[in-house]
Amino acid sequence: MILICCEDRDVYGYGHRSRMIALIDIFEVLKIDFICAITNVKWGAVLKKRKIKTIVLSRTSGDENEAKELINKVEEYLDEIKLFFCDGNRFGNRYLSIIKKLFKKNILIDDSGIPIRDQAEFVWNPNIYGSFSLYRNWKNIQLFSGEQYLLFRKEFERPVKNAKKKSIFISLGIAGSNNIISFIKDLAKARGFFVRLSTDFSANEMIDAIDDSLLTICGASVTLHEVWRRNSIALPVYQAKDQFLFKQFLIENKIDFINAIDENEAIIKDNFNKLFNKYFNQEPFLNNNKVQMVSIKNYSKQIINELYS
Repeated sequence: MILICCEDRDVYGYGHRSRMIALIDIFEVLKIDFICAITNVKWGAVLKKRKIKTIVLSRTSGDENEAKELINKVEEYLDEIKLFFCDGNRFGNRYLSIIKKLFKKNILIDDSGIPIRDQAEFVWNPNIYGSFSLYRNWKNIQLFSGEQYLLFRKEFERPVKNAKKKSIFISLGIAGSNNIISFIKDLAKARGFFVRLSTDFSANEMIDAIDDSLLTICGASVTLHEVWRRNSIALPVYQAKDQFLFKQFLIENKIDFINAIDENEAIIKDNFNKLFNKYFNQEPFLNNNKVQMVSIKNYSKQIINELYS
């Protein structure tokens, strides 16, 4: 059995939950029994629709207190659990030090290498910018990092539709500014483009919206991986400070993006206007099709199978 826990609080967006589903999809393919620890009742209802076994935690402290509550809640399964996954920056070394005493193998899913959390036995960075250099100060860990270890929900393996409509898809999540979204809509409509806005889309609805659109405007996070996985053009928006490594990747690879953190609203709007003019004058966004994820071999399922064996 595998036990998995992720950061599921609404304020942290959907990225961690999306990766939890990607892991669940792999567990199901491999016919591995699993249980999910949750703190968000609404998220629990989503999992329940898929008949996924859950336990509900009251603590979100990410320290030894949350670890002890988790252990108490899964007491009847302790002898069966062979792998433990946790995904979220709240889970610290004090949490992991308790966990590692009980579960045979523990895997931390991490995005940045900060803070150091080397009480985990295995560390998995499922980001295209992931590298060993991020973890040079972590001791005694086994690391899986980078483009070959990305986590996608199973629906993203669907064949890519090449026929595009005259539409733009906006998927900026909870960090998206209403003023900026309204401005993007005006820019698009002035050029005769239909705008589709993401609202609690399922994986299939996300794929349809990405595949149908000439351009997807999204955060520099999990959704950006998903757009590139569909071989589509993205205009990333750097809108959360924990996306700083993705921002660095975009700069290093000369990929256009909007900086919504370090600039004021007037400059942000001006930059959107410049890039829309650039794109809709038939000049593609610089190097945006350079990231061809369809051709990258993914080892996620293989690694989980080996770890569980």
